[in-house]
Amino acid sequence: MAEECRDEGHGGLAAISALFGQVGVDCPEELLAAWSQQAMADGKQVGDLQALMERIVRRRNEHRIGMLLQTSRLPQVARKTFANYDLGRLSGENGKMVEHLQSLDFIPLGENVVIVGDPGTGKTHLAQAIGNACCDRLVPARYYKLPELVDKLRRSMDRETEGQTILHLVSVPCLIIDEVGYCGKLGEKESDLFFQLLDRRYDHAGCSTVFTSNRMPSEWRELFHDALTAKSTLDRIMDRCIAIELRGASYRGQQRKVFKVNCSPLPVVSGLRP
Repeated sequence: MAEECRDEGHGGLAAISALFGQVGVDCPEELLAAWSQQAMADGKQVGDLQALMERIVRRRNEHRIGMLLQTSRLPQVARKTFANYDLGRLSGENGKMVEHLQSLDFIPLGENVVIVGDPGTGKTHLAQAIGNACCDRLVPARYYKLPELVDKLRRSMDRETEGQTILHLVSVPCLIIDEVGYCGKLGEKESDLFFQLLDRRYDHAGCSTVFTSNRMPSEWRELFHDALTAKSTLDRIMDRCIAIELRGASYRGQQRKVFKVNCSPLPVVSGLRP
């Protein structure tokens, strides 16, 4: 009976054992086989158990995804995903690479993603789509516009907790830094902390940082306090990197609604005394 149940019920005992593992319970296939034999379980009973475990895992994952989205700082109003990203405007290698980014395989490889191009061409949409895909697959992500990240580093300096802040940001598998370039020149300490953050992430396995900018990386040097820190930081960003350049007309405004209203002259109102 146990052997029959291994092949019945949408995948059998091996699939159920894996589902138990997803909720943190060690339930080897052999233990399930012993239960099946003792209870003389048929295929329907095994299938019912698998369906129950799938429901538990799904509900647990929905909760975890909700928590990851909440802590990611990703905007969820008009949620940006790969599904609503207009791949039709891309061509050649860019189109293939953007489609491939959905796999998220650049994260375990420790590759950064640098997306540059004209305003309104979908850079932020693509970066947020990566972050949302991470959360949907239970991979922690954090989203900051560069001024927000710099402000976070400054506040950690004021509280003398910069070490803890760097450690926390290094531990995030996918860190998204949007709008690089929309920030004033970094001071000496800020430049040093930004370098430390990216240097630590460069050496940390399974870490990827996603950047977007209207400016080419060669222009990012202007952000740093000195040329040496700029060069060292950019070297780490671009060493293992997927670079995507988006050019063309802006997406913004394409969904605007224009109404034309014909108004007749104001009516003449008579019979009213001042």
